[in-house]
Amino acid sequence: MKNKDPRTRYTEKMIQNEMIRLLSEKPINKITVQEICTGVMINRSTFYDHYVDIYDLFDKTEEAFIKQALEIHEPQKTPSGIEERKETYLKLCSFYQENKELFLTYDGPNGDPDFIRKISDGIIAWTGELAKETRLNYQSEIEQKMALIYLTEGTYAIIYDWLKNHPELSKESVADLLCRLNFRGIDA
Repeated sequence: MKNKDPRTRYTEKMIQNEMIRLLSEKPINKITVQEICTGVMINRSTFYDHYVDIYDLFDKTEEAFIKQALEIHEPQKTPSGIEERKETYLKLCSFYQENKELFLTYDGPNGDPDFIRKISDGIIAWTGELAKETRLNYQSEIEQKMALIYLTEGTYAIIYDWLKNHPELSKESVADLLCRLNFRGIDA
């Protein structure tokens, strides 16, 4: 895939940011292309140079975010020790903190109800394979999948709560909590 030039990336980022701002106020079916264009001060033709319609913008923004999130979890990047795992959680927290508005909006009432599940499914797909090669022992594949859903969706629930209700906490302290919970359980 060819890299986009900086002007294109800038324009798309501005359009995405405006959509996210509007999504925090109302559902996607109530947002118009004209509202976005007015907010970003571009012509409608510029919008259509980048996106087919509002739903295309919504989907492409979500897909790009999920792809970036999953890159943090790639199997070859999966650490084995607790300190390496903590570093991965720190990268994860940094990513979500940098993309706070998008994350909270897409996981909010006007976002995609399957947003976290889409991220979770991507993580579960490769974690399931990884679990077969590691110390993770489950009685069945169903049990394994349920455990992975618990871990991934629990992790995202903590990240959501942190960003929405406790932004004063440092990303380091949240990464440490996630690492302790996922390594030692609730008694951590």
